[in-house]
Amino acid sequence: MVLSCAVLGLVMLYLGLRLSEPRVVGAADLTDRLVGNSVLLSGRVMDLYEHPDGHLFLRVGEENRTVSVPLFSSLRKGMRVEMLDWVKVRGRVKEWRGELEVVPGRPEDVRVRREPPRRVGEIGAEEVGRLVKVEGEVKRITRVGENLTLLILGEGENVLRLFLTFPAQVRVGARVVAAGRVQLYRGELEVVVRRSSHLYL
Repeated sequence: MVLSCAVLGLVMLYLGLRLSEPRVVGAADLTDRLVGNSVLLSGRVMDLYEHPDGHLFLRVGEENRTVSVPLFSSLRKGMRVEMLDWVKVRGRVKEWRGELEVVPGRPEDVRVRREPPRRVGEIGAEEVGRLVKVEGEVKRITRVGENLTLLILGEGENVLRLFLTFPAQVRVGARVVAAGRVQLYRGELEVVVRRSSHLYL
């Protein structure tokens, strides 16, 4: 009798834990019906913006569908997140200005799996239109106007243009990692980096 009660208690505990676990979702699974519910959002960081106050705002999902994930400064201390990293975010679904978002409550609610950058020579014409993360050594710097910078990254005999749409303090010889969309400009491949939070020195 005692053994039966103990086994039944363990089964009930297991079921209770399973039922209390948040639902695993992707960006495409989020609907208004989930507002107020706790979920586990899994996806890739397709965009991120760092606020001057230290908050980090992620867009998590896939190319055609993303969800906002705000990481407030008190929560993200010591946490590094880069473009195209894979994340799992446990949080509550909320609506902010007509848009759904997943809001984590604790640092341990956010798990990051780093997406390693690719080499300069691995970016080819088939990548045009795609987001990539690339690493290389700065071989040349050209200032374009006040706020634009063109970097030439090199790796052996391979070179790649990196077009920064913001002012940046970079020196020749530095190794940089950057994320952006690949385009063809006058027949040459280049990666367009839109925000300073997409450049890692």
